[in-house]
Amino acid sequence: MRAYTLTFTLLASLTVLPVYLQVSESGPISLDRYIETGQTIVIAKCLSVGPLKAGLTADVEMRILHTLKGAEADREFTADTGFYMQEGESYLLQLRSVVHSGEKSFHIGRSKISVVPMHAIENFAELKALPLRQQVIRIFSQRKSAVADEIRRLSFLDRRTEEVEEQILRLTREREVLEKVLEGR
Repeated sequence: MRAYTLTFTLLASLTVLPVYLQVSESGPISLDRYIETGQTIVIAKCLSVGPLKAGLTADVEMRILHTLKGAEADREFTADTGFYMQEGESYLLQLRSVVHSGEKSFHIGRSKISVVPMHAIENFAELKALPLRQQVIRIFSQRKSAVADEIRRLSFLDRRTEEVEEQILRLTREREVLEKVLEGR
């Protein structure tokens, strides 16, 4: 029993540590820092996902729907990313470098909030009319709410497998990161 507890503690420590480091190398990130460090912030739709490459990344074909920060035009591009993306879904992408028009591809960083999945936006024109900071707050808040709903749904399943428990843990960590960013407004 003691070996099992030690193994579990060691594994738990190894899985939690990288999540904290991915939030920010210099400590918890605030909303203002998120906006400041993102040279390009866009909402993009995933068009297709390529095969997994050796570095556990994939080339993802995307289309920019809206530029929150930067000089990006609505266009298609290829992103090299280690984040799971699903065809047809939209994402808030924060890039730490300027994307020059004409570039066909770029790399999405490993920060936990470099890619934020988005649910359907009821009034896209209304979102575009908001100031940058308010757009980001709204997107983060909607994601936090969606994650909380999914955690609740999974918590009430009759059969909770190890896979479901892992998904609940992953979603709980994501919710905590979003809360920290939103609290640091």
